[in-house]
Amino acid sequence: MANTPPINPLINLIEGAKTPSFDYVYKGYFMELTSKTIRMFKFENLPETVKEEYLKTALVLTGNCALYYPKHIINPKMAEYGWYAVKGTIGAEPTPYYIGSEYVISNPILGSENILTTDKRVQVFYWNSLDELLNPMTSGLHFLIDRTARVLTEIYRSTIIALKNSRVVNIFSASNNNEKATLNKLLGDMREGEDVFTAIQDFKSKMEVNPVLQETSIKDILQEFVELEQFHLAQFYHAIGVNSNYNLKRAQINNEEIMTNSYILVVSLADVLPTLQRACEEFNSKTGMNISVDYSPEWKKMREMQEGTVEENTENEQESPNLDEESTDDNKGSEDNAEETD
Repeated sequence: MANTPPINPLINLIEGAKTPSFDYVYKGYFMELTSKTIRMFKFENLPETVKEEYLKTALVLTGNCALYYPKHIINPKMAEYGWYAVKGTIGAEPTPYYIGSEYVISNPILGSENILTTDKRVQVFYWNSLDELLNPMTSGLHFLIDRTARVLTEIYRSTIIALKNSRVVNIFSASNNNEKATLNKLLGDMREGEDVFTAIQDFKSKMEVNPVLQETSIKDILQEFVELEQFHLAQFYHAIGVNSNYNLKRAQINNEEIMTNSYILVVSLADVLPTLQRACEEFNSKTGMNISVDYSPEWKKMREMQEGTVEENTENEQESPNLDEESTDDNKGSEDNAEETD
């Protein structure tokens, strides 16, 4: 996480006006991908002082977050007493499974406290069981989002370069400095997408033109970038449980591949929801409340469609005849008939 470009809204946008900087493009992709992942789940009956989006964002990007009831609020003007979603770290003496026994909180409004995870004023939520067992080695989906955003940023910037280069398919030779200056201005205008005019009537006859790039090669390059972008987005969606059958085979996907893909999608988030639900149950046991978590309506509908695809393909596989066996039976029958004829 130390090498992650800063997610800062004050990134220099002047530079991005012509050629977007890496940080500027990365920020856009990072925020877009994060926004998609935090919509996976929906909490119900949270205390009014708990901001659900903060809770989900912290879980996605860091792997843990806690519901915390502060003992002393530093600035009562900024917050009232109640439950809050806070980001902290696991520390103190470990359990036999090397899980820290305290949650370390440092908040400028709510104060600082090292509180036992079994305390009734705190409930730690983990993204999945690995985030609980291997914390702080894991960090929710941060690695996946960061990796995908970096790759998409490089593809985007390469696409911009290819598009700009496509405007100049020839190299021009000038015989003097005046012609060179005119050529530089023309090429600069072309790169910026401006109309090009020249006042020199015989300029075309004087300059030497050397083709360097064929139109078809530009189309191929851009097509490769588009396919790479689609492929990496599909890999990201696949990792978070969204069906996307895009691949780089440039061929149809058979039923077996579709079934395998669907099974993996159903399993990919199988550990996340139970982990979150267990934390909700522990919180309810401590407080007498009734909070809950489930897939969001959109996600639930999508998963039902995916599970339906698995069942449908399984039934089709069972009902479809075994062509190899039929072919063997036909050949055997043909051989028997041939023997009878002889």
